[in-house]
Amino acid sequence: MHAVEGVRDLPILLMLGGTGVYSTGDAVENNGILKSLVDRKKVIVLTLDKPGISYSATAPRHFVIDDLMYNQYTQRDLVRCAGNALKWVSEARYASTYSNIHFLTQSEGTQVAVRIYDALSKQDPGMARRIRSMFMVGLVMRPWRDIINAQLPGPAENANFWKAYQNRDDVTLRSFGGLAYAYWNEILSVESNEDALRRLVAQSPAASLQIFHGLKDVNTLVQPVMDFEVWNNSRLQSKSPRWDLAARYYNAPHGLNMAAFRDILSAFESELKR
Repeated sequence: MHAVEGVRDLPILLMLGGTGVYSTGDAVENNGILKSLVDRKKVIVLTLDKPGISYSATAPRHFVIDDLMYNQYTQRDLVRCAGNALKWVSEARYASTYSNIHFLTQSEGTQVAVRIYDALSKQDPGMARRIRSMFMVGLVMRPWRDIINAQLPGPAENANFWKAYQNRDDVTLRSFGGLAYAYWNEILSVESNEDALRRLVAQSPAASLQIFHGLKDVNTLVQPVMDFEVWNNSRLQSKSPRWDLAARYYNAPHGLNMAAFRDILSAFESELKR
């Protein structure tokens, strides 16, 4: 948790990053947007470290890793951890049980966010209703099998990945995005993020979707995002349930650019006033 000491009952901002081996222990201190929001007492920020990873200020990369635990974690574990963290921050009275919740997500984190929203809608509808917005940077849409095949640079790498997957070879698999067999096996079995978003729209979701996507993004292609935006907006004409969605596109790669970061901060501060 990242917050100004002694401050209570602020909105909660849950940050969910992309794939890779890293710690979020100093995420706020190294992110100008998040640091500004915390310092100005706008939000309490929650960040998650993947199971097996622990923050350490003295370690070479500011974290230590328990490989045995890390190799067993799945995206489902992140969903469970996030739900527990949101409950903890309210029960420990750092925030109230009425505090609004917002997600700031990037790449893989966009799918984790949708799965959290889906799980809470079933298990804790009261908390799900507190989720006011989901900020999606580099929104994942396609099935993971398609994403893997598109991101592998050539036939040899593709063959090596799927051979390692069949053999449950964690050492080789972790050279592809830092993820072991347990993770890949689980994520390849779940519905695509696009399918989940289309399914959840039937619930008339109260949370808004704020999408920020690079036109040059080769990790999460922009066309499926644009197609989803068109589909969602078309539902207005038929008076069908739809997401409260705003999408912004930038002449930028997966990591976006400064113009996008300024827009994210501006949009989030507007969201806090709603």
